[in-house]
Amino acid sequence: MRHADRQARPINAVWEVTLRCDLACRHCSSRAGRARPDELTTAEALDLVDQMADLGVLEVTLIGGEVYLRDDWTEIIRAIRRRGWSARWLREAEA
Repeated sequence: MRHADRQARPINAVWEVTLRCDLACRHCSSRAGRARPDELTTAEALDLVDQMADLGVLEVTLIGGEVYLRDDWTEIIRAIRRRGWSARWLREAEA
């Protein structure tokens, strides 16, 4: 890791894991609805957790559409928690 990267590392990551949403809230400013055709696979998502660890991230907030609509969302959360990080997700209905 470069010296500059050690000096200015990201502490918190906000990760839009999917655009898939089963709601149609009138107040929502997201373009959520259907999942993107090129959303990360489970393996790619878990690799991204590793990459964030390499950068020094300590907390991850998952957003979307609705995170829980990903079949692997609990696996992603477990990978984040195994790192000892704080992991949370923001539901669009709460935004």
